[in-house]
Amino acid sequence: MALYLDSSFVLSILFEEDGYKENFNYFKKSKYIFTSIITELECIRNINRVHHELKKELHESWEKEKINILEKMISNINLIPINEDIKKEFYFRNKILKLKTLDAVHMASYSLFEKLITEELIFCTLDNEIKKYCIQNKINFWPSYN
Repeated sequence: MALYLDSSFVLSILFEEDGYKENFNYFKKSKYIFTSIITELECIRNINRVHHELKKELHESWEKEKINILEKMISNINLIPINEDIKKEFYFRNKILKLKTLDAVHMASYSLFEKLITEELIFCTLDNEIKKYCIQNKINFWPSYN
């Protein structure tokens, strides 16, 4: 089994949201894990934003701890660069263009790598719009709750 992670899935683990232990265990048991480079950037931005918004409520080293956890996770993930292949996939799949930009980049990256690997690729997301897209396009996703 191979996984494609979007930012919502990674952030749920980093921010210890409901179900994060189950998400983390699912992440750990997969042999192959992929995500777009945009996931790492979006996670860093969100960690920084939350730190500044909740600075008074969080301990001093919170942001650094979350970045360290993210770096450990990322070291176990195959990062997909945004390149001409992703751009072609982006344009090739008209339905993708109906999504928000970051979601469309994730779906283009997923679609490209789904064709390149022999294992079943499961899209891991907590984003309800992406889940709807997955259902409409018969894409396996996880978690199915939420």
